[in-house]
Amino acid sequence: MAATIALSLAFATAAGERRQAVRASEDFEAVAAFLASTISTIDPQRMGDAITAIVTDASPENAALADALGALNTTDVARTLIDDQILSRAAETVGERFAGRPLVEARLRQTLSDTYRDIGLLDKAEPQLLRAVALRRAHLPRDHPDTLWSTTSLGVLYQHTGRYDEAERIYREDLAIRARTLGEDHPHTLTTRSNLGSALFFQGHADEAIPHLRAAAEGLREGDETDRFLLALNNLGTVLDRAGRHAEAAPILHEIRALALRAYGPEDYRTLIATQNLALLLRSLGRTDDAIPLFRTALDGARAVHGNNHHRTIAAIANMA
Repeated sequence: MAATIALSLAFATAAGERRQAVRASEDFEAVAAFLASTISTIDPQRMGDAITAIVTDASPENAALADALGALNTTDVARTLIDDQILSRAAETVGERFAGRPLVEARLRQTLSDTYRDIGLLDKAEPQLLRAVALRRAHLPRDHPDTLWSTTSLGVLYQHTGRYDEAERIYREDLAIRARTLGEDHPHTLTTRSNLGSALFFQGHADEAIPHLRAAAEGLREGDETDRFLLALNNLGTVLDRAGRHAEAAPILHEIRALALRAYGPEDYRTLIATQNLALLLRSLGRTDDAIPLFRTALDGARAVHGNNHHRTIAAIANMA
């Protein structure tokens, strides 16, 4: 009887330890998710506005400083501070802090990379993302959603930096996996197809690219994921315009801007991109007087939202030339 009781207590203790370990793991994952969500909400424009407000409102003696600050782009100042005081420090310590927790480290490095990309520091985004991809490939199946998130993100980063052949290779792999595991009509599959079409076009393969882009846009139009649909429609419209098929591109680009204004408002970066792409179309059609105000709106908005040194702002400046 005593032996039976001892055995039961041992099983109960082991079960209790397992429950405690599960709770600890869940708590750890919750902390990691919280840190990731906190980092991902960093907003240089909002911080830049706060810097201006603090200096301006602090005291009359700060008037001269406020005037000097007005000559700066405070979004650029904020972006530098965010990198120096938050992101770089996190990047330096995340591997040590989460040693033995490779998937937690991967999640945080993915978030750091996404944040670096969003604020325009693409060179700093890449090493974080390469580490996230390596960790997830080592510890998760290739077709796991988190692995695909990282690999597709790497394709997007390569595309942003002009490495279209590398982006194409990744998109083809991810498209085959998503088509097999999720189906051809799943929003994630269609988004990957749109990305592939864009990468193909920028390598000079318009005839192969456009069917991918059209299939993705038409498939996503039937769903309820506005962001994905507008991305795919934007890819289709801009490629048609750059391929010289202006008559096909015109209704698409007008539609994108109207939808973006309604969904996001005039100052959102997605609306600014749609505005810029419509301006490019109008200029191609010889309607320069209509295009110039849209170019100026897109550029002024990009400077306010991203700062002067962000790749989207640089593109807006180049497009006005």
